[in-house]
Amino acid sequence: MGDMRLSTVLEWLPPGGAKQQDVQPGATYYIFVLLGELTVLTRGGNLHLSREEGAEIRLDEPHVLRNDGTAEASVLMVAAPGY
Repeated sequence: MGDMRLSTVLEWLPPGGAKQQDVQPGATYYIFVLLGELTVLTRGGNLHLSREEGAEIRLDEPHVLRNDGTAEASVLMVAAPGY
């Protein structure tokens, strides 16, 4: 069995800010909005998350995290590698 460690990142996005996330085949990550709001843009559609909401995102396809709100957004991301 491979490395089972999780990768954890705290991201801050200013109002109107966006960040392209890397494609990692087979990997999954869990995002949880701590402050503000966030839109996850994917080929399959957009997902809007508000404070204290979270989602599971597959990293097989390109996606963007975007702050459409008027305040800074803080997002906790926990990535699990694909096997």
